[in-house]
Amino acid sequence: MMCERDTACVTNTYPVDQVPAPTPSIGVDMVKDGGFESGTFGAWSVVGLGQGLVQPVIDVSNGRPRTGGFALRARFDNMNSASAYFQRTFRVEPGKQYSFKAWVMAEKSVGTFYLRANEFSTDQSVSGFYDVPANVWRERVLTFTATASVLQLQLYFVQNVQGTVGSAQGINTVWVDDMTLTRLN
Repeated sequence: MMCERDTACVTNTYPVDQVPAPTPSIGVDMVKDGGFESGTFGAWSVVGLGQGLVQPVIDVSNGRPRTGGFALRARFDNMNSASAYFQRTFRVEPGKQYSFKAWVMAEKSVGTFYLRANEFSTDQSVSGFYDVPANVWRERVLTFTATASVLQLQLYFVQNVQGTVGSAQGINTVWVDDMTLTRLN
């Protein structure tokens, strides 16, 4: 078919930097490297370090991956009420349901972990609050309906010392692996 002769041929034009990004199909993983197999954060970033005199160290490590060769590691060394965010922004389709999944494990069950989906236009947060189990990988799932086209996914780590600050009881490492974000409908 030739566009010069076909009346159904349509060409779309968009202002510079405003070309719409296609929204993923149902069941397609939008995270891509949720297992950190690249050995890097990729498009994720560490932001919003919270309270505490010494902040947690967040990196990608080959120490205890669930699958593959790497996992995200958040290490808390003798801290009380220390927290950190690990986040990434995605384009989504308003009105559609999504599932954000992450596998989580902690060396001690003294920390807590949130999965958050923040939508910028409505400034709402959908959270999943869970205690992190000790030395057992558990899948955490947050299912939500998008109300905006831009979504910020966050992993939020919190460490609370069970005992004296500075003791071995305050040391903990939380591992995250095999994250996915998929559209359900």
